[in-house]
Amino acid sequence: MHNKGFTIIELVIVLGLCAIIAATLMPIAFRIYINVPYLRQREVAVQNVRRILLSNISRAEQKKVLTEGDPVLLSVTGASSQSLSASTSKYSFSTDVTDWYRSMGSNTCNVDSNNKNSYGIISSYIFPSVFEIADIDILNGYVYIVGKSNDLVDADLYILNVINPKQPLLVSKKRFSPGGLGFTAVHATENYLYVSNRQTRIPFVVIDTKNKNSPHLAYQYIISTSTNLTGYGFGNTLHYYDKRLYLGLTKSTSSELYVFSIDASLYPISSPVLLGEYETNTQINSLIAKGSTLFVSTPEQKQVRILDVVDPQNIFEKSFITASGYAVQDARTLFLTGSTLFVGRTVGGFDNTNNHELFAYNVLDEAAPKLLFSKNIGSSVNRIIVDHGQAFIFIGAPNMHLGIYNVSSTSTIETKIFVVSDSVGAVDCEDDVVAVVSAHGRRIDFISH
Repeated sequence: MHNKGFTIIELVIVLGLCAIIAATLMPIAFRIYINVPYLRQREVAVQNVRRILLSNISRAEQKKVLTEGDPVLLSVTGASSQSLSASTSKYSFSTDVTDWYRSMGSNTCNVDSNNKNSYGIISSYIFPSVFEIADIDILNGYVYIVGKSNDLVDADLYILNVINPKQPLLVSKKRFSPGGLGFTAVHATENYLYVSNRQTRIPFVVIDTKNKNSPHLAYQYIISTSTNLTGYGFGNTLHYYDKRLYLGLTKSTSSELYVFSIDASLYPISSPVLLGEYETNTQINSLIAKGSTLFVSTPEQKQVRILDVVDPQNIFEKSFITASGYAVQDARTLFLTGSTLFVGRTVGGFDNTNNHELFAYNVLDEAAPKLLFSKNIGSSVNRIIVDHGQAFIFIGAPNMHLGIYNVSSTSTIETKIFVVSDSVGAVDCEDDVVAVVSAHGRRIDFISH
């Protein structure tokens, strides 16, 4: 039998194909090779940051470990000083740590409710009578306050230095919004403020605060160039998560939800890029994201919509949450910790048996959320922050503005304390300091021990 082998032409063709494949794969293999140390170092760094942020040391000590690598505190957290210092020298953690901290619900109220008698108002800051506070955000010892002024020249942004919370100091104030319309919500980063705006044409702006003595407008999103803006909503709330900013509007003839990219590796961080939008056909009161899911509170029967936002160009509803009393009670605020979603509503219905103001749901299965418990608060729940099994409920009833509840058990809810003061309009926390805006919107009380 005569066996015929490969011809020279066939061998040349095979070798040519191999060369093409090798030329295609070599750059990919090279990038993987050079990035292996980077990826390993990043993984170790994230693990160290997680150990530090979940340790029992105070928020101030955590911050010191992350920025200075204090060896004594590092030994308490179990983090490696070598890997931490190596990682922080290669990566900028100022944004990454803040993102992880806020997204996981760890940068919240570090208040010891078992030592309740030592807590109280340590200082206050009173604003001009023409200024009405809408929202605040505390970051690295500064409080950013936004609202509206009924005066034609007074500011709608204030910046306070609260490094010493017993002596809050005014750093600067400035007016940005024309016509006295003002701002509605704020999210602070190291150098920029992302602010929802009470204007139908420009519902979202970015303010540069690198120089806190002289903040200036860096960007504004123009939703419409039309002169006829009848039916358009204005910016009502916003939420930052994983390099995205979600903007919620009041009820509009167009979309009420807008998704922006704030990814410094792709775009200038001062100029967010619109990724997509979605119409809820109702006002959006609050937003909170986890992974590819966005939870949206509204004032209608679908009190919480659970949206898939993996593709901002194709947002769709996975499921929704409703509760007795939806006809008269708005879902106002949301807080997510792990797989538990807390929902706060306005007061109403006068049915203490069913029409509660505080709810907790297990949203592990986002297609079928399950009610864990609910509670009659007897007043509107304006803000919820949950930390280490404690729910800090900021409500609208006089003389009961801060309720601290033990929610470590999903079957019961136990009242811890009330801090007596005026009712609450807005709130934020940093370390063991809680900044509370009075309901009339012209005073901030700083609560600590």
